[in-house]
Amino acid sequence: MTKAAAVGTALLFALHPLHVESVAWISDLHDPLMGLFGFLTLGAFLRWRDGGSHGRPWAAGGWMLLALLSKDGAVALLPLAVAVDLGRTHVPSEESASTGSALRTPLRAYAPLGLAFGLYYLARVAVFGDALAGFDRQTTDFGVGLGRLLLLRVELLGRAAALIVWPV
Repeated sequence: MTKAAAVGTALLFALHPLHVESVAWISDLHDPLMGLFGFLTLGAFLRWRDGGSHGRPWAAGGWMLLALLSKDGAVALLPLAVAVDLGRTHVPSEESASTGSALRTPLRAYAPLGLAFGLYYLARVAVFGDALAGFDRQTTDFGVGLGRLLLLRVELLGRAAALIVWPV
């Protein structure tokens, strides 16, 4: 991706009217914080992987922990890091050609991200006081059936897609 395309994409993300809530309401600050820390997580992770995976990617784990503490949706960073890592083109070194190193490098790559999630989970367990860590809690109950709840998700996704294309 060229720098111009990257800058254009960043400007579109930053200036698109769909994100006005994050600027207009102080209570919606968690979205840009999670976005910032999420991008820093992926940037640190990719710098470490592109640098030959030498050392440990602890910066990525620290950024991910901050992203998780900003918003629960940052849980998607771990599968996103795996997908980005699988999509990259990299030349295997002599060291990574051995069987043991081929397994150790991915474990070492994702361990800080997993540790960040583990710390986040333990913090939630401490706050909620049970092993489910509040993930089983339902904040609202409108007596709506499962079919309508699923249809509502589709409607919301369609409306969000329409706003991205035509934000009027």
